[in-house]
Amino acid sequence: MKIKHKLIAIVALALLGILLVASLGLFNTDEDTDVLLEIDEMRIPKIEAMGALEIAVSDLMRRNFEILAARDLSFIEQASELERLRGRLSEPMRNAPEQVKLFGSFPASEEEKPLWNRFTALWGPWFEYDKTLFAELEEALAAPSPEAFEAIYDRVRE
Repeated sequence: MKIKHKLIAIVALALLGILLVASLGLFNTDEDTDVLLEIDEMRIPKIEAMGALEIAVSDLMRRNFEILAARDLSFIEQASELERLRGRLSEPMRNAPEQVKLFGSFPASEEEKPLWNRFTALWGPWFEYDKTLFAELEEALAAPSPEAFEAIYDRVRE
């Protein structure tokens, strides 16, 4: 065999090897695409919904602490501080029910199911409590009095 034929055989084998590796890559691309689509369609929205719920929960807790901190102010300062907090009172809760519904619509792993069930069992009463607290704060600010504010503080401490 002449050198020319040997070189042609080596180049042909190299091209065959390259084609083999490329075809394996193309076959594995379908699996990678499925994984990427799952991440894009399921995982990222689920993480975003959980992030929004975490923000809502931390905002609720912070707001309750701020309401309790207003107790140490003078009556006039209490009224203005509670008025300021009233404007923010419904903000954390505005999107939270949608996020709870969205997060619950995604498939959950066996590890996530008990945690989610526990969260939803606590979330419903907490959401109702917040709506009641908001209504009571509205009433207290409509007719401000130390007693009305004290009732709000007691409610938050519960």
